[in-house]
Formats: sequence, C-alpha cells, structure tokens
Amino acid sequence: MQFQKADDSNLKELINSSELPVAVFFIAKFCPFSKKCQPVVERVAYDKRDSYKFLKVDINESPKSIEQYNIVTIPKLVVFRKGRSPEQLGDLERENELREFLC
Repeated sequence: MQFQKADDSNLKELINSSELPVAVFFIAKFCPFSKKCQPVVERVAYDKRDSYKFLKVDINESPKSIEQYNIVTIPKLVVFRKGRSPEQLGDLERENELREFLC
C-alpha cells in the first residue's frame, strides 16, 4: 500500500481535514529500523485502508512536525482521532500489537 507523503507544509491540514482517523508513519530514509518495519506497517495499513487515512513523514524533511508531535525516536506511528490526544506506538515490528493499536 502506498502512503500519502506529508511534510511540514501540509501535515496539519491533512490531519484536520480527514473524516477518518489519521495514522502517520514517521520514518527516516537512512534508518534501518524504518526500512525493517515498513513491510509490517504496510500490510496492516492495507487491511485498515477503509478505516484510516495513512500518511508518511520523513523526519529529515519535516523538522517542525517532529518537534510539534514530540517525535524523539523512529520509526513511530502516531494516530490522530478527532477529539482525542494523539496516540503513539514505537514498536512497529510486532504485527499483532500494531493491529490492536489500530482497532
């Protein structure tokens, strides 16, 4: 599944304009852990594509966003649901935990 690319210029608007909850996958292209987790996250995203909007943010291209959303480690999945504080999950290698997180 292809994630929609987001960055500092459009992330907030993409989150706020979505009718669905938004899951943002924060990564770094150079990070081996980001690359390792990507297939797991993509499998789950494909299965949940009707329930969530999925975005991908490269931290090197979006320094304001990582500060705004307090991203201190990568990879990180942050879920935004209307009316609720963002929720973060950092252990993205375990598919079952990821699926439970997105219930």
